[in-house]
Amino acid sequence: MNTKESTKSKIISVLGNDDRIWNEDKTELNQTLLFDLLDKIDENIMDTNQMYVNKTEMADKKYGISKEDQKLTEEFYKE
Repeated sequence: MNTKESTKSKIISVLGNDDRIWNEDKTELNQTLLFDLLDKIDENIMDTNQMYVNKTEMADKKYGISKEDQKLTEEFYKE
């Protein structure tokens, strides 16, 4: 599997596990909620002027990273 396919697979896996953007049956993706989530992520990045937060600092309250987002990040970077 090449890098592009691997990244795509990880993204699909992470999105599949995020209950915030799926309907109750997990059959339809709520695009409005997905875009709202992406906007929120963009705002948080701009507010903190950070493009990257070290894994060891993710729990620091100053970054405002929720436990759920920390878990999703862990899942995304698993090999």
